[in-house]
Amino acid sequence: MPRGSRELFLMGYTIVLHLIDCSPQLCSWLNFPCCTDGPPLVANRLTTRYGRVSYTLAASVSTGGGCIVHAYITLPNGLATGAKPLGGLRLRLRVPVAYAGKLRSATVGGKAWATLDANAETVDFSAEHLGDQQTVDGMRDIVASFA
Repeated sequence: MPRGSRELFLMGYTIVLHLIDCSPQLCSWLNFPCCTDGPPLVANRLTTRYGRVSYTLAASVSTGGGCIVHAYITLPNGLATGAKPLGGLRLRLRVPVAYAGKLRSATVGGKAWATLDANAETVDFSAEHLGDQQTVDGMRDIVASFA
């Protein structure tokens, strides 16, 4: 486990929040059991170096047979104007093998988001993104689509 990691056990899942090159990575080792409608995974007020973070993840199958993941992330108040991770924040969405590496698109706050890595299954936010309150607010509504 990387230095500075914190491991939590929640609802039978292992969630690891860790810093890589000063970039918090959320949900890096969390696997959705399947992309079907079911109860969301909820984590409230997790302690980080920058304040408390909460998130909810829910997955479903799209009408075309792809996987849709909804992420609702609440970052600490004042993050946009205060200290922020130099490496930004990375949301890694591990999905079933059938969808692995097939992240096709993402929206943040209803707007198309181009900063993603399909192979790594991540939606990325730079330190500059975290300095924009509109982006931080938009992180409460992230939708990632897998083919």
